[in-house]
Amino acid sequence: MTQAGICKSDTLRASEFNLLIPPSRDTPCLLLNTMSGNLLAFDQTEQWLATALVAPSVNLSRESLGGHLDALQSQGFVVPRVRKERKEVLRRLDACRFNSRAIGLTIMTTSQCNFACRYCFQNHSNRMMSAEVADQIVARFARESHRVDSIGITWFGGEPLLNPEVIERISTPFRKLFSRFDAGIISNGYRLDGSAVEMLVANGVTSAQITMDGPKAFHDVRRPTLGGGSTYNQVFHNIVDASKRLRIIVRINADGDLLRDPATLASFMCEMDDSTGGRVSFSFAPVVGLTDRPRTVECADLTKEEFAAGVEAVFCLALAKGFNGWIPWVSMARGCTATSSRSYTVDPDGLLFRCWEEPTGDAEQPVGHVGREEQSWAEYAHETMYLGFDEPHASDCSTCVYESICGSGCPRSSLSPHHYGKAQEACAYTYSWVPMLARTVYRAARQRGGIVKRMGGKGNDGTGGV
Repeated sequence: MTQAGICKSDTLRASEFNLLIPPSRDTPCLLLNTMSGNLLAFDQTEQWLATALVAPSVNLSRESLGGHLDALQSQGFVVPRVRKERKEVLRRLDACRFNSRAIGLTIMTTSQCNFACRYCFQNHSNRMMSAEVADQIVARFARESHRVDSIGITWFGGEPLLNPEVIERISTPFRKLFSRFDAGIISNGYRLDGSAVEMLVANGVTSAQITMDGPKAFHDVRRPTLGGGSTYNQVFHNIVDASKRLRIIVRINADGDLLRDPATLASFMCEMDDSTGGRVSFSFAPVVGLTDRPRTVECADLTKEEFAAGVEAVFCLALAKGFNGWIPWVSMARGCTATSSRSYTVDPDGLLFRCWEEPTGDAEQPVGHVGREEQSWAEYAHETMYLGFDEPHASDCSTCVYESICGSGCPRSSLSPHHYGKAQEACAYTYSWVPMLARTVYRAARQRGGIVKRMGGKGNDGTGGV
């Protein structure tokens, strides 16, 4: 190939969603397409091609791309010049937002919790969802079952397993009313014993997100019981057993205290991986600052770059120790449930909210109640604010390579200057460390023999999600 051949035709161009990731100490130059999630590795002799593929204004010709054209087109790195990728992203978001055939509910069975996590942002109270409210939820959404194909529920709290009766009371009729029923639970895992897992599986729950903040010495300090007791051993044991019946995501809430000891955290991940036979996946989230409400997305004591570097160091060490679990990867945005026409969060009293964070903090603003159809003016105005949200939070979203992943960021954060009186950064925290994920996926694939295509060299060296 010759660089001079790149401008011979106006029929092809590079995708607007190609992200160039420079080589690091142990990874080559990588090219990620954030719209398709595909990843390419480039030898030094072909880095000029990677550079050309992040310039959408430059015309590409079949001659200049040579034998690489079919692979580049099939994986979304090269597209016809007439293709409107940004509009495709927006159409996909709108299709999800205004899907009239699906209902999405986040149901808080209780606001109570049996943990005293030192960083928790929720305002825990003694509210427990009653049978009456549960029946009102069923009645409210049963009226839509004849024109809706599916319903998806996330059981939430507080700690949702403190009120398991509500899960059964709502799930049983919904599973009969809707042709498709999907459910997951967000739990601290302390009560996720064999009987709880049996109950959840019987009621259509297929996945659970459980937080463990690393090894026992860290976890027990950060996530004790209300009485200050240890939780690590019981939660670990419950995850191992539950992973045989449920898809488990272990969430690690990380800050400087945790990430300053990456070797210990990596050992914890490997122990969990070995104990479950690789049946769990891990996700990292920053422990955010809690001095103001609503929350910012900055880690309490690390910059985004420091946080990403810390997580990358953990994965590197875990892979070196033989970690064989799933590595988190990017996927195309489907929009936020807060702006979806048929999605709600229901609190223990039956109040309806647009954003799942609203009933857990100070600035509660419901948009209705499951027991009544009418809305107050304030409820209508608040709901309209979310449903009418159709502008990126910043002008540079329209040229951002991450828009296909984040969908223009968090609506609540974008709207906060108007409604909550405090400007926030709307870009999702995760997407500041996508390059770190790409390097981690490449390392894992190289170790395991994956499927990332290698340009200018022999064989494969990676994976598109491991």
